[in-house]
Amino acid sequence: MRDRARFFSPWRSRVAMPLGSYTCALSLEGSLAGDRAVAAAVTALADQSDVLTLALWPLGHGAIATECLGHWQETSVIDLRDGAEAAIARFKGVTRRMAGQAARRGVKCAVSKPEEGIDLYYAMLCGSARRWGLAAPSISRALLGAVFRAAGGDAELWFARLDGEPIAGGVVLYGSEELFFWSAAMREEFSYLRPSNALNVALIKTAAERGLRWYNLGASVGLPGVARFKRSLGAERLGYRSYTFHSRRYALFRRLKNVLLGRDDAPAAQSNPMNAVIGSSVDGGAGPSGTATPPSMTPAPESRSVLR
Repeated sequence: MRDRARFFSPWRSRVAMPLGSYTCALSLEGSLAGDRAVAAAVTALADQSDVLTLALWPLGHGAIATECLGHWQETSVIDLRDGAEAAIARFKGVTRRMAGQAARRGVKCAVSKPEEGIDLYYAMLCGSARRWGLAAPSISRALLGAVFRAAGGDAELWFARLDGEPIAGGVVLYGSEELFFWSAAMREEFSYLRPSNALNVALIKTAAERGLRWYNLGASVGLPGVARFKRSLGAERLGYRSYTFHSRRYALFRRLKNVLLGRDDAPAAQSNPMNAVIGSSVDGGAGPSGTATPPSMTPAPESRSVLR
């Protein structure tokens, strides 16, 4: 939880996680907190803040029953409960064949030591960002380094190599139930080899070997080509909400400011665009349209919780 209070500002602003990512609510024993504990923790944080922004882990937490600002986001996930081979079998045929073809052409995927490959990967990421129409990656070199230093074995740098030369790569983060493919990049001149296909196969197998339930590919906002590729891997879209809470005094200040500036202060209410995708299975099975949905929430025995 980052406190964004500024020296000359009267407002205390808190952000649970940066870069639009999400956070997880845990009991003090380290297990996933139940709905009531989550609501109590969020209420306590909101009461101590003028602005509180957070998104809860979509694979473990349900929606908070509250009126607040916010917007719907989505991530793409692959359910690994039936193992890696079952997940790979759900790839589109051409995507699966291209992964096999990459392996036959000599593309090999393996984890790399961050201190040896981080600069090479970041250069690759900058090249990918330019192809996506971005001036720079949303992840800085400094942030990458900080993540590897803080996460230890829970963060890994992977490369797909041809004759020992890195041609694609990615950064993955491990949780107790998921592998999160946080960042990916590829050298354009080697795209014909489909190294990203091979890399995803290797990571799915790694996640399954670790006994993880979910392979999380993250969001693809503004990147339709990336979204199509994720669908070709058999990934299902999962919606979740980002919440923004305002204190009464900040809400009043905001209304007055917008009136003075002639702005509309009443944002349109948002419905969940993922209603056709999000299921409600109580056992974590398939929801509408065969979408894999997270297990239902069970209240934790300890009502106290922390956000991490």
